[in-house]
Amino acid sequence: MAKPYGWLLLLGCLSAAGAAEAEGYLDAVTDKALRGAGNIAYGWMEIPKNMVNEVDRNGVLYVPVGLGKGLLYMAGRALIGVADLATLPLPSAPLAQPPLAWNLTDRETRFFGQDDAR
Repeated sequence: MAKPYGWLLLLGCLSAAGAAEAEGYLDAVTDKALRGAGNIAYGWMEIPKNMVNEVDRNGVLYVPVGLGKGLLYMAGRALIGVADLATLPLPSAPLAQPPLAWNLTDRETRFFGQDDAR
């Protein structure tokens, strides 16, 4: 009589493990979708972020440099957001660091795993 209960317990544990994996997958896909949509919608925040950072580091004459960097990084964030949404079923790590433009605003944005030189 003990054997059937053992098999039921094993089956219950295996189904719970499968449910946990499904939740992990759903969480990863949901995070990727929100990250992609956030980068598309709020990538423009790279412009003021880079302007302020350049002024803080180098002075007021570097506003145009910050504007140029901000425009380039905004385009990069938009492309990464599109790539995240296009590859949504495949969970992956963020392609930009920080993952969203408003995270860690004093740090330089890095794309595709670049090392932080600072």
